[in-house]
Amino acid sequence: MLRAAGAEATELPLPPMELMELLERREWFEGCIAGSAVAQAEAHAWAASERASLVATFGTAMAAGHETGAWTEARRTIARLRALARMTDAGSARRG
Repeated sequence: MLRAAGAEATELPLPPMELMELLERREWFEGCIAGSAVAQAEAHAWAASERASLVATFGTAMAAGHETGAWTEARRTIARLRALARMTDAGSARRG
């Protein structure tokens, strides 16, 4: 989508503080997936909500990028979405 809009399409690295928060959330997620059915459901509900929020953020960032040419938030949101996908894929593989 970024390339189609004429923007640089590489991911931008996440800030260190956000990476730390992501690692903490991943530990929480993995603990839930290894836990009870209720904990697993909570983890999956969070992941679905987080994914929807990130997709909305990406859409907003794309619209803003079209207006200003500043695609930074869209590129960072791609990194966030990929991290979320890796987290949920890893959790599903462990459970499966």
